[in-house]
Amino acid sequence: MRHLTVAHAGCDDATVQKLVLVAALFREHGLAIEIVPWQDSHTDIVVTDPADPFGQQITTLAARQGIPALIVRLAEEDEADHSFVVGRKCPAFDYFLALERVILATAVPRHPGMGGGIRNAVHSHSIVAGGFDEMS
Repeated sequence: MRHLTVAHAGCDDATVQKLVLVAALFREHGLAIEIVPWQDSHTDIVVTDPADPFGQQITTLAARQGIPALIVRLAEEDEADHSFVVGRKCPAFDYFLALERVILATAVPRHPGMGGGIRNAVHSHSIVAGGFDEMS
């Protein structure tokens, strides 16, 4: 099974619960995603809510450091160029699709030597489209 670490920052409890559910869905398809609070350590992807001051700080940090980010916003149309966006009140399946887009779009290792890295965890097409085929 492939592994990714997804850290969250500034997210409310409902968002974190959706991320945990999304991780369970990915696990069913051979991708183990560990959902953890941001701790300024290795993460493959960060999920932030910039409406929260800490979430905004980590959103900025992720952009500077090139960490793939999924941004949670009150409205999806507030999309920033450097990120992927999901609406805060969207159902868990929308979070699944958004996280899947981030994973597929950023299929490069961000932290060599730490964890599996995205390249080792990602596959060539989406689960929704019919399953993941491993990238070589």
